[in-house]
Amino acid sequence: MRIISGRRFLFFVLVFPVQVLCAQGFVPDSTSLFDARFFKDKEAGKLINRAYHSETDDVEKRRSALHSALSLAELSHDQDAKMAGNAMLGMYEYEEGDFKEALDYFNRSLAIDSLLDPLSPVRERSLKIIAFSYSDLGAKNVAVSMMRNVLSISRQRDKKATIREYHHCTDLAGIWSSLSADSALYYFRKATGIAEKLEGSIWLSSSMNNLGYSFLESGRLDSALAVLTRAKNILQLKEKTDSIFLGSITDNIAQVLERQNRLPEALTLYSENYERFRGNDLNRFIRAGISEVRILIALGRPGPAGLRLAELNDFVQTKTREIAHTTRHKLIEVNLAYAEATGNLEDALLLTQQLRDISDSLLKIAQEKKFLAMDFLLEAKSANLKSQLQIERIARKEEQVTAQYNRLLTYGIALLAVLVVCLLILLFRRRIIRVKSLTENETILRQLAELRLTKEQLETEKLNRELELKRRDITDMAVNISARKKIAEEWLEKLKKVKASKDPEKELQALILQLKNQSQSGEEKRLLPQHVDQVNHEFYEKLKNAYPDLTRMEVDLCGMIRMRLPIKEIASIRNISSHAVRVAKHRLKKKMKLSPEKELDAFIATL
Repeated sequence: MRIISGRRFLFFVLVFPVQVLCAQGFVPDSTSLFDARFFKDKEAGKLINRAYHSETDDVEKRRSALHSALSLAELSHDQDAKMAGNAMLGMYEYEEGDFKEALDYFNRSLAIDSLLDPLSPVRERSLKIIAFSYSDLGAKNVAVSMMRNVLSISRQRDKKATIREYHHCTDLAGIWSSLSADSALYYFRKATGIAEKLEGSIWLSSSMNNLGYSFLESGRLDSALAVLTRAKNILQLKEKTDSIFLGSITDNIAQVLERQNRLPEALTLYSENYERFRGNDLNRFIRAGISEVRILIALGRPGPAGLRLAELNDFVQTKTREIAHTTRHKLIEVNLAYAEATGNLEDALLLTQQLRDISDSLLKIAQEKKFLAMDFLLEAKSANLKSQLQIERIARKEEQVTAQYNRLLTYGIALLAVLVVCLLILLFRRRIIRVKSLTENETILRQLAELRLTKEQLETEKLNRELELKRRDITDMAVNISARKKIAEEWLEKLKKVKASKDPEKELQALILQLKNQSQSGEEKRLLPQHVDQVNHEFYEKLKNAYPDLTRMEVDLCGMIRMRLPIKEIASIRNISSHAVRVAKHRLKKKMKLSPEKELDAFIATL
């Protein structure tokens, strides 16, 4: 029995099933879309995947790895590696604030988009990286178009609900939220439908939190509160709850309650978040405190509000660099509100000036970002148009080549078809001629065989007839000899009697006359039946077939009638009287069932 090593066992249990699934198109959620298996150049793929998932803050090191990957991709003509490498370099340049350099990398990445497999996992991740940068710059419509493409790739390839598709829907809804609340709500709902099919309550809770926030943004407060409450309940059913995520849902619920003017309930939730985020998330912690101060001021409780605000201000002084500009702006706003509520006009005036300065700074940053975004979009559009023009030229050339190829192929097929038809016609004609020749030969052979058979039959009939005639001659000869012997014996007796008679002369004369008559009559009687049989052979055959009941005497009588012998001769031949012949003819007519008016002699003559 062969022992499998531990490394091989792990390959067959963990890696091999993933490779099979990926080969069939499906990419498991546990597999990175930048996995080295999805690249033509595996080394370039490993560098890109390592840079994307690296947890180090050394951006220069990741940039170096990506440039190395692009060099390898150029040598191996790996278009996937080129698109991914340029997209990631653009993302790093954008995060550093070099938008022009980021634009160059993004344009390089998008220029080769059409060269990749439409369902490539690498293409899916690269487009999403670029879409996020477009969205952040304010090019929401372009970002929406790219994210739709990303979602379409995921759905077509994976076919079933995945965590990756859930994230795509959620991100697309987030981009839509600043353009159309209804569209954002639509994709949040789709994300919820996907989350219900996934394992783990975290996904359903997350999707319902996003859906509830969308309801909140669109002003549907009751729906928002119901959905967010359900999201919180689902999350709290887990044994180990993510406190940051729970705080995010709680903050959304508090905002709904605040807009419904249920301030005490909102205050309780903001206080919970203030304690929950302490030491976990600096900006969330400060925003929760700001919200708590705002509610206390609205409730007319400046004392607790002042204490909380002082705590926040002291904390901000020690963490200035880590606080976002928007969070600092909100903190100044709530300080101004507190100063106005307590009647401290000097602080209010000072805070108003600070608020104006930071607002101008944020506005300036926003305008610069907007101008950069416009420039970014114009250059992107120009690059896209150039890319489309090049693609159209290539497509047109390919169409011309394809059309020429199809034309030649059509001509070739037509020529081949004509040759095949001609060959079939020749073969068919040859077959017809051959069949006709064989048929004629068979007909000739059959006719020859029939002629040969007819000839043999005629010769056989002729021989049989001659044999029959010879047989009859021999029989007649024997009968004649016997009759002559008998006659000789009779005449010998008669001569003995004449010799012994008293008047021999007279007896002898009478005997001579009798001998003369008897000799002539006997010869005729002897020869007549033979001639009748020879003449009426075929007539006898027809007569026997038509009237098989006739006797031999009746058949001979019919033959004599056909020879038109008179009644007297027939009577002489038969040694009967003429009256007996007439009676025999009358009986024959009745036996043949002839009508009275029909003559027997005429009827027999027609047979």
